[in-house]
Amino acid sequence: MERLTLFPHGLPLVASVRDRCLELVHAAGGDLRRVIDGPSGSVAAFARFVSRARVLERLPSTPLVVFTKTVPVATSVIRARRELIAFASALETATYLLFHDATDAPQFFESAEALGEFDDRLSHAPIWTGPDGARWLVVSSLTRVSSLRERVDVLEREQLTSSAVVRVAP
Repeated sequence: MERLTLFPHGLPLVASVRDRCLELVHAAGGDLRRVIDGPSGSVAAFARFVSRARVLERLPSTPLVVFTKTVPVATSVIRARRELIAFASALETATYLLFHDATDAPQFFESAEALGEFDDRLSHAPIWTGPDGARWLVVSSLTRVSSLRERVDVLEREQLTSSAVVRVAP
């Protein structure tokens, strides 16, 4: 089932990178007809917009949240997820993806490793666990579309078995 897809940082600006990101999001189960990528400005503004729009009520499946800004990891990823959940608690159980553009943020992996750990850094789509226990599927232009859905399933199973929901305090 395809699911509502949220881009708190917006879509990548470069057309070829944006196209690849959308291809991967679709392969991961995102519904490209139901994408919310604005308003721009801040993650908090995006979260307020989503919570006021009531799009998260009565969804048939959990949303897919895709972060396209991956550095600095502490603010662009960890703190941003906390902000989203603070405004829209329904996003606590969402599936989170990090779309990493190596040309835009080559230092992402080193920064992320300093704050958390990857299940398999050599994987085409590693799962990163942040310092608060929150898990993310990391995808990039090198990610193979053919097995992406399987990696999403692994992430979601791990989230269910770890503690049902990881509470991310503001």
